[in-house]
Amino acid sequence: MEQQGEKALRGRLSDLSGEVKSALLVGVYGMEGKGKFDLEEQLDELARLCDTYGIETTAPLLVPIREIRSATYIGKGKVEEIRDIVEQKKINLVVFDQDISAQQQRNLEQLIECTVIDRTELILEVFHRRAKTREAKLQVELASLKYQMP
Repeated sequence: MEQQGEKALRGRLSDLSGEVKSALLVGVYGMEGKGKFDLEEQLDELARLCDTYGIETTAPLLVPIREIRSATYIGKGKVEEIRDIVEQKKINLVVFDQDISAQQQRNLEQLIECTVIDRTELILEVFHRRAKTREAKLQVELASLKYQMP
């Protein structure tokens, strides 16, 4: 019974771990004063996080936006561009540098037809994989629950 509870607390990335070959990193700029240069540094860090988890990354996609779309965070054209890249390069994971809502994540997964996660979920998965003590595992589970709350 405890294993089922533990699985529920873990993110979806752990379910894909054997299948993930490569990931497309997506960074959004233009909002909140975030410039392209700052974003490139953040995406380098995100690529290192993916490497720590054991995921290869392709060249990142920089996405300029003027406003956040409630359904997908980014515009329809960029969603289609991501879907095309995923299909052409046979990518099965898209990692957003920004936090996206659960609804945006589901909508993007349906449109892109692959798993979509954000930076926070990736970080939690790295911690979950590395946690060895019971206390560390509980702390990661608590952080996961807080992350999953609406």
